[in-house]
Amino acid sequence: MAESRIATSGFGTTMRRDAWWVELIPVVLVLGAFSVYATWRTFENNFYEFGPYLSPFYSPLIKPKWWPLSPAILILWAPLGFRAGLPSWVGLVLSLIKDSSLAGVIGYVEFTRSAQMLMTRTHETWLMLIGTGLFYFLICYPVSKYSRQLERKVLV
Repeated sequence: MAESRIATSGFGTTMRRDAWWVELIPVVLVLGAFSVYATWRTFENNFYEFGPYLSPFYSPLIKPKWWPLSPAILILWAPLGFRAGLPSWVGLVLSLIKDSSLAGVIGYVEFTRSAQMLMTRTHETWLMLIGTGLFYFLICYPVSKYSRQLERKVLV
């Protein structure tokens, strides 16, 4: 009886029997080619205007006299950074509100902790929990709604 051995060491070796890497090759090649093209067009600083048309990498066209490099460098980082950073910043703001850490820094008792203390004294558990949840909902829902609207506006 022959034993079957699976190699468990080496570069790219897994226990999968299918060719999982085949689907990744076109993605890596196309994304890599676009990255090389975009980098080349950004630093080339030439052929970005054709009549009334302007390349998206240079839109809006900003040509300050003090900037010797390509104007695309001044433009590209803002939309990419905003789109990548907006969801995480909204999550951070909502967690700050929910954790009420600002109140903790100031020195007041945290809102949830004060609700727990009231539950212990009055034995009105559901009333305190519903009130606390409603309070946090009234604070966080408008922030979440506004961020959703902002994300749709910038197509995140």
